[in-house]
Amino acid sequence: MKGSVNGGAGIVVAIDGAAGTGKSSVAKKLATSLRWDYLETGALYRGVALLMDREGKDSKDIDAASSFAMEMEFESRYTNLGWKNFINGMDVTTLLRHEKISELASFISSDAKVRSILLDYQRKYGKEKGVVLEGRDIGTVVFPDALLKFYFDADEEVRIKRRLKELKENNLGCNLENVSIQLKKRDDRDRTRADSPLKRSENSILVDTTEKSLEEVYEFVFNKVKKHLISG
Repeated sequence: MKGSVNGGAGIVVAIDGAAGTGKSSVAKKLATSLRWDYLETGALYRGVALLMDREGKDSKDIDAASSFAMEMEFESRYTNLGWKNFINGMDVTTLLRHEKISELASFISSDAKVRSILLDYQRKYGKEKGVVLEGRDIGTVVFPDALLKFYFDADEEVRIKRRLKELKENNLGCNLENVSIQLKKRDDRDRTRADSPLKRSENSILVDTTEKSLEEVYEFVFNKVKKHLISG
């Protein structure tokens, strides 16, 4: 199974869902097992947000955001420490998880011009080998014809606790109240933005991760992908 179908060239697996549903962990594990590429599309927007924050720009400066989006050299790379994100050759994986950057990225991602620039980058994936992409609009906008589409969901309380746990594990200052407020605001912006809102694609497979472990969710997704690869 690993590395099969000529490396999976042209095959795209789309995983969408809100924060705290476990989609990132499952997507990384799936891509690693298949020896395919992996991209967390939200990291692109976080990358732009990080560059803006370093230059003291705020979320309303869309011209600056667009400029950073065009010039940023972003890479999602598998290392001996797992999947890492690099910007201009620097490992920024942990920096991208700060709540301040997440909040700024949420505003930036609502802009159509920035989304258009980063959309071109996302669509370059999957041409040379299989790819697992996860985000908010992979199955609806980025790759509407993806081989398989999954939509992850979970109860809000569970998602908040998972997000808090992630921040603590990465030694990023946080508390339950702030995480709860920020996650709810981000959910609202993602679902109501005019351009590429978070929503379930009609032909996606719904995966409720509320009461499931990472391994259980991974096995479910992996078996779906395996079935399609074998039948194809």
